[in-house]
Amino acid sequence: MWTAEAAVLFWVGRTKSIAVYEKISSAIMLLAFFSMMIDWGEHSRYIDDVTDKITPFLNITFLTSILFSIAFGFMAKIRLSRMDEITFSRNKLITNIMILLPIVIFVVGTYMAFHNEIDFFFHHKFYGSKIILHGEYSWLLDEDYIWYLKIWSVNFMLLYIGIINWFVNKKIKSKLASEILAIGNIYALFLFIGVGFNSLGELRHSYLVHTHGGVYFYTLNNILIRYISIPFALLGLFSLRSFTLLPEINTRFKKLYDFFFHFIIVALLSNELIHWTEMSGQDDTYNIWLSILWGVYSLFLIGLGIKNKKKHIRLAAIALFAITLLKLFLYDMSDLSTIAKTVVFVLLGILLLVISFLYNKYKHYLADE
Repeated sequence: MWTAEAAVLFWVGRTKSIAVYEKISSAIMLLAFFSMMIDWGEHSRYIDDVTDKITPFLNITFLTSILFSIAFGFMAKIRLSRMDEITFSRNKLITNIMILLPIVIFVVGTYMAFHNEIDFFFHHKFYGSKIILHGEYSWLLDEDYIWYLKIWSVNFMLLYIGIINWFVNKKIKSKLASEILAIGNIYALFLFIGVGFNSLGELRHSYLVHTHGGVYFYTLNNILIRYISIPFALLGLFSLRSFTLLPEINTRFKKLYDFFFHFIIVALLSNELIHWTEMSGQDDTYNIWLSILWGVYSLFLIGLGIKNKKKHIRLAAIALFAITLLKLFLYDMSDLSTIAKTVVFVLLGILLLVISFLYNKYKHYLADE
């Protein structure tokens, strides 16, 4: 009801240039948003009620959320198409708030509509997996659904930010919006590295160990989910890269992006290596393989930094190689046999020789950098 009133007042005020209608509609927009938040809170109360007939994505709250998003999408479209005609107040801050209000509520409302249903779907599955063991107060719940919830929540965040980022770059071309989305992308990627990797690891562990295997059936989906999820992280990196291509972005931020990009890539490769050592039953050897991986990636960064004449990339490579050596001496050595130590030192020695060779060969090429 509030949303419909806000949309009508906003449309009349914008098309007829009646500023007071727009101001009233802005107040009603906030009321509509707070009312929707209350509905979302009430909806979450039914998460653990598996006897209830509420179906995820097919319920009145989700339908209301979609209608809410459509209405605010309509208002956002009108706002974006008439940006040059807006003057609400002499106060620039108030004017900017009034301009952004329907757009922000549309973006947040649409995100919350789908995020809440994802949360509802997996929690419904989780509580629906309850099995009574011995008496009323002894039961099991399939915790894999919680890990699926966490990874899909992060995946959806990365996807949603990617879609909004594409729209902003194509239609709005706002530096402020791009900066907010860049911060959101960085946050989501850190979530993927933290929450996402942990969730994928727990799902892998369930598949290999068959936790409660006599009660629950663990499928290959626990492994395949990582290869569905990794493209979302790459989408996040691609979306963030589009921000660095804006003409207003300075060189310093572009360098920071290069550091962040390679940090995420190293994290993805390292996690993949850990995954396959555990899958092959060699999880006690992953530390030494990580050292080798980081050493090889350092060499790759040196080559990339030389080819593209990027000094900061070469410095990052040296820093990564130094971290690898510290890790090797302070952590890995105590667990290695004499033969393993010899092999590792020979490999790292070869990498150092190659790095030294590349620097000497291309020092004239880099002299004018």
